[in-house]
Amino acid sequence: MVHGPWFSNVRAPRVLLLGVVLMLSGCAVRGPAPFPLAQRADAEISACARLFEEADGEIARAGVRDGGEARVDTFPYLRIDRFLAGLLPGLTQPALPVWMEHARRTDLRARGFELRNALGVQDAARLARLDACGARLMASDLATGARPELLRKSARVPDDYQTWKRITGFYALARIPFASGVRGYQRETARVFGTPLAQIKIEGRLARYGPNAIQEGEKRSPWRMLADQFTDFMIIVLLVAAVISGFIGEVVDTIAILVIVVMNGTIGFIQEYRAEKAMAAL
Repeated sequence: MVHGPWFSNVRAPRVLLLGVVLMLSGCAVRGPAPFPLAQRADAEISACARLFEEADGEIARAGVRDGGEARVDTFPYLRIDRFLAGLLPGLTQPALPVWMEHARRTDLRARGFELRNALGVQDAARLARLDACGARLMASDLATGARPELLRKSARVPDDYQTWKRITGFYALARIPFASGVRGYQRETARVFGTPLAQIKIEGRLARYGPNAIQEGEKRSPWRMLADQFTDFMIIVLLVAAVISGFIGEVVDTIAILVIVVMNGTIGFIQEYRAEKAMAAL
């Protein structure tokens, strides 16, 4: 190996060039994402982050994760659906706390179902701690300059499409009959609503559904209504008991049973008679 001025003169430009390349690449590479919640200095924030991590671990081990809404990376206290995700890009900064609160409530509701399925019981105290921690984490994120911007980039709902169906064109082909049916329904609805009311034919509907009237049944006379009050099985049992009590000399029991039967029949007759009158008035 040769050492000397010639080697140093040749090697120095290469080292200098390598250093420049490394510096430029370091400037071009995107900086690291904001630290995960558990790595923040605030002890309360870290404790809240661990609380969510523990809950997520239990839910994952039990295999009871709710699939209704999507979670947001690095924001464990938020869950969103497509509606919320679609609102976020055009949301102004003053409206962001309202959006986050709705997403936080969505996560808390889903997490309640998950924990109940994982543990077999509803742990209200734990849900209360998660609620308080979620509010604390949200306040901290809103106060941190980089976090709201990261939220706007991370709040995405993954689609349910399968790659092989996309490649083979299955979704494009399935769209044709579906879109045709929707367009047909839209045209028919527009036609019906665009038809003047006087021109709408109703004969077919009357033949199918019948006129808008109550079908009257056989009318009963008041005497028939009164008699029907004493044909109930329990009433017959009471009458038999009254006869037996009178036969064995229990007069007081017989009178008591008969009074109950008569009162029950009278009240039932009055109620049914009034109901029949009200139906007839309609």
